[in-house]
Amino acid sequence: MKNISNELNEFFVECFNDILREEERALAKISRGKVSVKEVHLIEAIYKAQKQGDITLGNISKILNVSQGTLTVAVTALEKKGYVMRIQNPNDRRSYSLSCTKLGEHINELHINFHKDMIADVVKHLNVTQTEILANSLKKLHIFFKTRENKE
Repeated sequence: MKNISNELNEFFVECFNDILREEERALAKISRGKVSVKEVHLIEAIYKAQKQGDITLGNISKILNVSQGTLTVAVTALEKKGYVMRIQNPNDRRSYSLSCTKLGEHINELHINFHKDMIADVVKHLNVTQTEILANSLKKLHIFFKTRENKE
């Protein structure tokens, strides 16, 4: 069992690093190095917040699990690059919501397609049962991380 645990640990570490490296490579290619993985994930979080109907800095900081100060710095950088814009709340001038520009929407779409292609390439080598086993195993891994996150 110890050998399998070591193999799994090595696999997860290497796989995580490989995914990040490939995502960075793909983003560098499609954005000509103008946007980082973290910035694309912020753009993605803005889209998720739009679906929830709450695109405030507070909600997006919860989605990303970062402080509002950290988020403000990242938003400012993306705003300067033309990917997002802040919209001031007319009822409370201290409050802002976020929105993606057309450029931000384009980058988000390319990012979504990267993930779709990655998943399609993996599952094309698996049968239905193997795909279900993989999905269930990864769900359990996700639950492990969410449980740890909630304890802190």
